[in-house]
Parts: sequence; C-alpha cells; structure tokens
Amino acid sequence: MIVTEKGIIKEAVSKLEMVLSELKTCELQEKEKYIIKSNELFKDTAKSQLLTNFNYDKDRYVYLIRYLATEDVSDKIKKAFKDFSSKNIPKRKGITFNLSKYNKHHNSKYLYVGTSKKLKNRIKQHLGLSSSKQTYSLHLIHWFPKQIDLEIIIIKVSSENKMVFESIEQAYWDNCKPLFGKRSGL
Repeated sequence: MIVTEKGIIKEAVSKLEMVLSELKTCELQEKEKYIIKSNELFKDTAKSQLLTNFNYDKDRYVYLIRYLATEDVSDKIKKAFKDFSSKNIPKRKGITFNLSKYNKHHNSKYLYVGTSKKLKNRIKQHLGLSSSKQTYSLHLIHWFPKQIDLEIIIIKVSSENKMVFESIEQAYWDNCKPLFGKRSGL
C-alpha cells in the first residue's frame, strides 16, 4: 500500500470531524467543589484527613484549583513561589521538587487546570501530601501562603475520547489563565 499525502490528510480530517462532532454534543457537569481551609492544609493531620471523601479515581476528570480571597493575592502567591523555587535547586536526583511551570504573565485566581484518571493521587501531589517529588505539580504545603483558602472544582466530561478531553482542558486553560502549569499538547 502506498501512503499518499491526500490520503493522510483525508484520514486526519475525518478523525478531527469525529472529535468535533463529539465536542458539539459533549456535556460538562460540575461534580463537586472542595474548599480547603488554609488552617486544614498546614495541619500535621492533613495527610490523613483532607481527601478522605475524595473518591474520583474511576474516570477521567477535568479539575481546577483556585484560591479563595476577596482581594487579589496573586502577587503574594507569586512571591512565595519564587522564594521557594529559588531554594529548590537540584543537588542530586530525588532531593528537590519538580514544580509546575510558573506562568508569570497570568494574573488569575486559578492556580492550575488539569485532567487526570487518578484524580485523588493527582490532587495529593498538588497539595504536597504525596511522597512523590518526581511528578511535576504544585506541592502547595511547601510554599503556599498560609492565610489563603483553596477550592478544587471537579468537572465530569461526558466523553471518554482523549482528544475531546484535551480540547475541553485547553478551553478551560485558555479561559482561566492559571498561574501555574502548561497548556495541554493537542
């Protein structure tokens, strides 16, 4: 079989049309909002108590992490992150944290937008309650300002198609302009 440019383009267009069709009928359902008080996050008992009722590990979800404050504290958050990341210089493998990308041009209440099939583990990584330092995440308990509450919003997407999920995640990312993380690679 000879592969032609026209044949490849036709196949790619067909796949994109299927994704577009699925996107048009896709539904988004906000499943839950978790508010994490700063005094709870920094307690010694946080690891065992914070996510006890967080049972979202069977399907893929979009999640948003944002701070709750009446005033804009993004500069305070950015400064805390810069201070921590400047001391987080790799000395040898496994000693430092792999931190999410800092988006210095964004000024938003959203800290992170992502998707995961193992949502409880992923949120633990972002909060800094996981032993994994190798995964890129926020690791909030190690640097986040202590007087700021957090909210985690869980969104169910009615499709299982990975390209649909990534398109939805990108749309959230583009609209929320999170302070950290990177846009998915679609």
